[in-house]
Amino acid sequence: MAEIQQVPVLFTEKRPETGPMQFGDDWPGVFIRGDNAIMFELYLQTAIRYLKEADADAFTLHSLINLAELLKNCRVP
Repeated sequence: MAEIQQVPVLFTEKRPETGPMQFGDDWPGVFIRGDNAIMFELYLQTAIRYLKEADADAFTLHSLINLAELLKNCRVP
């Protein structure tokens, strides 16, 4: 499991939702809420299974597997 980077609560009015997010003047990134991340990981696992059966290229599979692993780290034990 990857180490979870915790950020002090900066949002007082509403919870952050899945979508583009920018901190200060840093590059924008994508925030994915944990509940969404878990579902996206399951969808990716299904796509990975189909791509393996279709003999997809190794780079695509490796990239999707890494993304699925990253999203899986949002599960709370």
